[in-house]
Amino acid sequence: MTDGRANVKCSQQGTGDASQDAIWAACEAHNNYGIVINAVGFGANADQETLQAIASCGGGTYYYTDYSGLIDLYKRIAEDIINMSYKEQTISSKNVDTALFSDSYIALDYTSQIPYGLVITAETPEFGNTISEGCLFIPNDTIPYEVNVVSYSGSKWTDKAKIYNNNLGVWESVYDLSLYNLSYVNLGDPFIVNIPINKIVKGENKIMVSTGVSPENSTGGSPYDKIIYTLVKNISSYSPIVASARGCIWNIQFEDGTNETMKIPQDYAGSENCYYTESSIAYNNNDAIDLAIYRLLSSLDLNSNRKIETKFSERDIILSYSEVQGIPFTWDTEVQVRVWR
Repeated sequence: MTDGRANVKCSQQGTGDASQDAIWAACEAHNNYGIVINAVGFGANADQETLQAIASCGGGTYYYTDYSGLIDLYKRIAEDIINMSYKEQTISSKNVDTALFSDSYIALDYTSQIPYGLVITAETPEFGNTISEGCLFIPNDTIPYEVNVVSYSGSKWTDKAKIYNNNLGVWESVYDLSLYNLSYVNLGDPFIVNIPINKIVKGENKIMVSTGVSPENSTGGSPYDKIIYTLVKNISSYSPIVASARGCIWNIQFEDGTNETMKIPQDYAGSENCYYTESSIAYNNNDAIDLAIYRLLSSLDLNSNRKIETKFSERDIILSYSEVQGIPFTWDTEVQVRVWR
């Protein structure tokens, strides 16, 4: 950028003329090193002829503006540079030569195998502290499939994630941004960090997230951080022998705060109400269908807070049952014969 004329000769080009030296310097930078030269002139004394030649030989563009337009002009040039330098990388597994630049990202395309059972996706409460530390509890009758911690890093970078449980015995690092580049400015912020499944155990798992602006300046995270996780669980339900099997109208509360009202079974024509909500659990203990549905809902309530993690509707429940009649007693009769000699 200049507001005047070239007035310093360059011995490396050695043309004997300052303007020609500047033009040749642009040509050599572009031809020998692939550098694109943009030229910006402003003010009445700008040597536009020389600047146009610099931009032309340098493979760039010449711009002219007054003082008030410089900021907008450089924003435009910056956008052009970003558009020119952006390159998406696609890498196959073999027999392909390619370049992976420092500002590239890698997209993985794979087919995952989900274990048999009901897939349940849920989230923990917000951490509520600036350490930032939260807890994930995995029930014994489930299989963890995916665990991610969400980090609200704001103006900082999510730079570390650690996990602790009884199996590990110590806080173990599962993510460290400083391993990729000394300067965080050159890196993106993931916002969501995956926790390896092989580090997760049944029972309590503590996860800690920190943020920072450099490896030397790392502090706690946001109180709004939380864990989003997916579990696989085998779901079945049954009832013991009871007097009836009619069903009822269920009122069910879900973890997102919504409620659903559904007839179970769908052809139920009565007016009895059953409840599985935070404020009330009520059902007919002497109705086989009601008892089985209650047990089903209890198994779907992962944290036992009377709210169901998996959202479903009346259409998602297919109920099949068989009724056995003519059972005279629901208890056993024991007859003992004792002989004294």
